[in-house]
Amino acid sequence: MNANDFCYWLQGFAELGDKPPTAAQWKMIQEHLQLVFVKVTSPMPTVITGDPIWQTFPYTAATC
Repeated sequence: MNANDFCYWLQGFAELGDKPPTAAQWKMIQEHLQLVFVKVTSPMPTVITGDPIWQTFPYTAATC
């Protein structure tokens, strides 16, 4: 479930419920919001050392 899906679910939950959420339900909703809205990305890949590929490529801009 992505952030938009969760927000739409939460809106429907709030609109259709006849009573406000309990304290335990609010706590769980807040925990889920933290999971949905915190974006975790993977670290950048390690840079490979050595000659850049454009230096070893047999063609140059002048020959193309």
